[in-house]
Amino acid sequence: MTKSKAATPLTAGAIFGAVARACAAAVGRAGQRLFDALIESRDREAARILARHSDLFEGKNVRILEPRREETARRKAAPRHAKVLRLSFLIPLAAVAALAALASKAARAADLPTRMYTKAPLAQPIAATYDWSGFYLGGHVGYEWGRTRVEQDGALTEPHAKTNGTDGGALVGYNWQMGAMVAGLEGDFGWSNAHGVGALPPPDPIVTREPNTYDVKWTSHARGRLGYAFDRWLVYGAGGLAVADLDFHEGGVTTTIVGAKYYGWSAGGGVEGAVTENLLARVEYLHDDYGHKDYTGVAGDIDRVSLTGETLRGALVWKFTPAARVQ
Repeated sequence: MTKSKAATPLTAGAIFGAVARACAAAVGRAGQRLFDALIESRDREAARILARHSDLFEGKNVRILEPRREETARRKAAPRHAKVLRLSFLIPLAAVAALAALASKAARAADLPTRMYTKAPLAQPIAATYDWSGFYLGGHVGYEWGRTRVEQDGALTEPHAKTNGTDGGALVGYNWQMGAMVAGLEGDFGWSNAHGVGALPPPDPIVTREPNTYDVKWTSHARGRLGYAFDRWLVYGAGGLAVADLDFHEGGVTTTIVGAKYYGWSAGGGVEGAVTENLLARVEYLHDDYGHKDYTGVAGDIDRVSLTGETLRGALVWKFTPAARVQ
């Protein structure tokens, strides 16, 4: 048994090659017939002219005519003129070259692998940034470095008595977020055990005097906040009203002025972070100037007492999810 030859796959290149060869052969045959017809037509026209004017070609003119007739006969019998041969071959060759170029280009295009179009990958969803908006409440605790200043009848008697202690309590507020900007209002209240003792007064031969004492009972603030959010971190500044309750005890006098309220201003800032979606933690600094208060002593002296403080505190806050986001 003889093995059958595997069939050659029919490609676009093979089809275009066959078409090119067929076109070249057809153009070659048509071109040769065209040039043969032109030569025969020229010879027939020359013969008609000779027949019409035969009486003019006698004697020497006949001798000139005869070589032309012989040349015409020789040209008919001999192979085609070189120019005719070159033209008859150039036309089909040019046609074949053009068709072959087209066929080659088409074959290369057909043999190229089919370009696969794939869908662009879907854009990954951008993780939502933390939303600082909403109502919150929490607790705070810190330490206050206070200073008490006393002027008696216009004379400075106590420049900066240390009035230090811890401070802790509750806070409540609300934030509005606009892009990365966060604005809010906050109020807090804290109990304090800050205590201070003034300097010993000059010796008095008549009255034995004790140093002044100062006790801060509580502090409170009502502040506005403005900050910039970095996703789950908030850097902010705050400022507003500062209030303190200070007990001033004049040295050597048994009477204690109780319940004097000091009103002033507060400024500061801090950093707050979202531990979870609702639990927030912060560290902040406050500078408080509680203003001053005037007291009339037992002897009729006017004592002007001023209080300032620097507080560093931390807080834990629970933020409630805004109603618009509750599922």
